[in-house]
Order: sequence, then C-alpha cells, then structure tokens
Amino acid sequence: MLLRIAIGWLTLALAASAQTIAENVIPFPALSPANQGLVRAVTDHYTLRREYPPERFTCRTAHFDFLMNHMAACSMLAERLGLIRYHATEDAAGRVWADDREGSRGYLQRMYGSEGRYVYYVAGAEDGVFEVRGRGVAVI
Repeated sequence: MLLRIAIGWLTLALAASAQTIAENVIPFPALSPANQGLVRAVTDHYTLRREYPPERFTCRTAHFDFLMNHMAACSMLAERLGLIRYHATEDAAGRVWADDREGSRGYLQRMYGSEGRYVYYVAGAEDGVFEVRGRGVAVI
C-alpha cells in the first residue's frame, strides 16, 4: 500500500517545462552527482507523461519516515496482509527490488530523504504477452 502511495503521489515525466517543474520539487543540490544523473535522465528527457492524483492519509511524521526508510519491511507487512502480490527485498546498494513472480520485476532506489520528503528512482519491466520496460521518479 505504501509503495502505491509513493508511486501515486507524483511521477515526474513532465511536458515542455519539465526541467523548471523538476527544479521546484526536487532538491537537486542535495542529491549526489550520480543520483542527479539518474533523476535528470527521467525528468529532463521523458517519453510518456502520467500524473496521479495525490492520496492523503494521516499519520505521525516519525511513523511515515520510518516506513519510507524501511521500504522492504513495509512491503513485507503489506504482502502478509494481502494488500500486494509481490515480494520485496533490499540489495547491498539499498535498492528495494519487487517481484510478483508472474513476470513483473523492478526496484525503488531512494535518491533523497529528509523528514517527510522523499525522492525515489523507479525502474522496472514486465515480461509476458508484451515486454515493457520503464523508469520514473517519484516525489513524496
């Protein structure tokens, strides 16, 4: 559920003013040069555009931050509760990989995290009738 909220808040793949809008919502100076490169590859050169309406929920900032900083554990809880079908694990580089065991696989990598504000790089693929691959940036 939290992964859905994270991706649903805002996926940046914006129109002509992508750089300007991205500069307003992403703290680029706080990102490492490598992370800036990953994020800018999406925000400055998009292929498709999709905006999701924000989902709101009430919780304490400390609890929200804990979940955002422990995505694999959050995902495991959601899987156990039957809210999601995929299984998530964290690798040594800090990427949280998810696999639905039916051909969909991808990962989230936190680019920035500060009290109540997060930026994730998202990449994934689905192999089935069609082969689909993509990447995005989620800002929470």
